[in-house]
Parts: sequence; C-alpha cells; structure tokens
Amino acid sequence: MKRYYLSTILSLMRRTRVPLRVTAHVISSCLLALSLNVSADPFAVYWGGVSFPSWDNRGQLFPNTAKFLCRAGGCADRHLDAWAIRALENREFQNIEISRELISTNQIEGVIATPMITGESVVETMDTTDDQTNFIYTFRIFASLLFYEFSTGRVIAAVPTIVQLTDVTAAKLPERGIEKRFEAMLDPSGGATTLFVSLFSKAVTVNPSNFSSKYIAVQHAVIDDEVRAQIDSQTTSRWADLTSRHLESQLAANTGAPIVPRIPADQITGELVATFSNGAMKIQLPDAIPFNFKLRIRNTRLVEKIELKQKTMCHAVAISLGLDGPFESILDAPLVRTKESCGVIAAEKEVDSLYYFEQSIMSLISQAAEQLREDPDPEFFKRAAPKNRELRSDFRNAWAEVLKPAF
Repeated sequence: MKRYYLSTILSLMRRTRVPLRVTAHVISSCLLALSLNVSADPFAVYWGGVSFPSWDNRGQLFPNTAKFLCRAGGCADRHLDAWAIRALENREFQNIEISRELISTNQIEGVIATPMITGESVVETMDTTDDQTNFIYTFRIFASLLFYEFSTGRVIAAVPTIVQLTDVTAAKLPERGIEKRFEAMLDPSGGATTLFVSLFSKAVTVNPSNFSSKYIAVQHAVIDDEVRAQIDSQTTSRWADLTSRHLESQLAANTGAPIVPRIPADQITGELVATFSNGAMKIQLPDAIPFNFKLRIRNTRLVEKIELKQKTMCHAVAISLGLDGPFESILDAPLVRTKESCGVIAAEKEVDSLYYFEQSIMSLISQAAEQLREDPDPEFFKRAAPKNRELRSDFRNAWAEVLKPAF
C-alpha cells in the first residue's frame, strides 16, 4: 500500500516537473504520515481471562489467590475475572485493543491476553519494642500479563509484576485475616497498588505486533554458602524465588524487555498448561532463550553501634548481577549496599535482621535494574561499585546489545 501511494505521488510530481529538493521533502512527509497512520491502528487482542500455570497443584502453589476463582456461577462480582475486567475497563493501551468478544470458530490466527498468577507468599516477622511484640506481615502476589498466539500457543510478549501489602498487627492473623489482605490486593477499587491495576498499567506501551526474538529470562537466584550459613532453608528458598522475581519485574518496568515469565514447578522452556476458570490451554514457551540474567546473593553483614539510648544498625548486602548471551558473558557486576542500609532505632529495640536484609537486597536489585539504560547514573556506581570504574559502561553496553528497543 505504501509503495502504491509513493509511486503515484512520484508520477504526478514528474509530470509537473517539481524540483528534486521539494520532491524529497514531500516523500519524507508522506512516509511519516503513512507510518503514523499505520501505527494509529491498535493491534487486536482477545481477552482470555485470568489463568494459573498449574491446576492440579493450585491448592499448594496458590492457596490464597486460587480460592477467589469463580467455578460454579453465583459469584457476584468478587472473583478474579470480575476484578480483572473492572481494572481492564478503566485502562487505555497505546498499541493494543483488548476485545472481550468470543473468537470465531473460523478464525485461524489471533492473539490472546491472559493475566497469569505465577506465585504468592506470606512472610511473618516478629518485632519487639519495650516488651511489646507486634507482627509484621508482608503479602505478595506475582503475576505476568501473557500474550500468545491461539493458533500455535506461542508466547510473543510478557509483562511481569509484583504487588505487595505490608501490615502490622498486635496478634497473629487468623486464616480469614490473611484472606482479607489478599482480597485487598486483588480488588481494583484499592487503586494502583492492586494486582490487575498494576499489571495493566505496566502494559500500557506493550506491542505484541513488534515482538522480539531476543527472549530474555531471569534464572533462579543463587545464594552463596556464606549467606546460607546465616539463614534457614525456608529463608534461603524464599530469597532465591523472591529476588529473581523482583529482578524480572524491575527489568520489565525499566526496559520493556520481552521476558519469559518465571513459572513454579515448570521448566523455563517447553510447554505450559495455562488453566483458566473454564478450561485449559497449552502455551508454547520459547525453545531457546538466548539471554539470561543471573543473580547471586554473595554476602550479608550486620554492623551495629550503640550510643546512649540510640542504636545504629546497618544491614549491608553484596550481590552480583550477570547477563549471559548465546556465546559469551555480557555483564558481570559485583554490587554492594552499605551506608544506605543504615538506620537509627531505640537501643532496646529488637529487630528481625533477616527482614531488613531482604529489604536491602530488594532495594539494591531495583537500583541496579534502573541502570540498564543509555545513560546510567554515575552516583549509583560510586556507591555500589566504588572500585570498578568500567562498570557504568558495562551496563550501558548491556542495554545497547540486548535491551535497547528496536523501534
């Protein structure tokens, strides 16, 4: 179509003997107008509803979110699909238009969007001050908005997110209390911090029609032996899962990269059976993922100093962020968080250091992901890698080689 319009314009301009300089300007303007016209048409996507990666194990993997499935009707508007649709109705996307119409049986091509819940967690921490004990609860839901071709089942885009709710209570929460917190994270009336509102907000600029073959994945985080010796096996497992998912979410938020989502109890490549409230669909994940981010938690160190009635506590951490390509390592970045991890509290206050180490690691991961751009912040590298003067350019090169948008 573009070629037809351009050839017609050229023919007319030759007949009227328009100068070459004017001709070039007109052609440039026409190309711009045509490209704007093409990009103005939204990419049609069909709504697939909320899904889970595993149905048989849903009670074990998603005990607090799967209970909000509507499986037998009569659920009114307080269930996963209703909440997702309410959030969807208030969201405009730049490049796509999500239709809730049924797919025709004669249609052989098309793209389906599904918010897939890929994980959840509840962390309970005791906090004691002046002989009074409180409980700090951290609730998280992990999800990814997947776009896949319904003819082949092939994933062509994914936007991950994590939502979190923190609450302090004077007593341990009963099961109903935990259920109410998860409902608060799922119901979109709670605003930007709820799951579906957050997920659709992050997908505002996604464009499945421009999907890249440069698939990216985040490998399961590695915890060094020195750190393992300081924490229990439950914390080790949680940190490995949480930090890798957090890196995945931060990479997507800061770079828009096509990230293959982390799926519990599944291989990172191969077939994934996505289970919806009304059936199951096999989704084909990429056969080969050429670029893999690696995360190592190398060390945690508590520095404590008491002065009169105050106590300074620093929960310093050290990690390594790596990026491997198909043939070589692209990035290997040792990073630390030291002075920024310090805080002043009452001298008699007792804290759970594992909780604060976790927060410190997450903060460092977020700041590191923000540096994968054309102009990384030199101040970050002065703090996080003061002895490595080349690291800033390494981050810039990694962005240019792997994460830089093609359009």
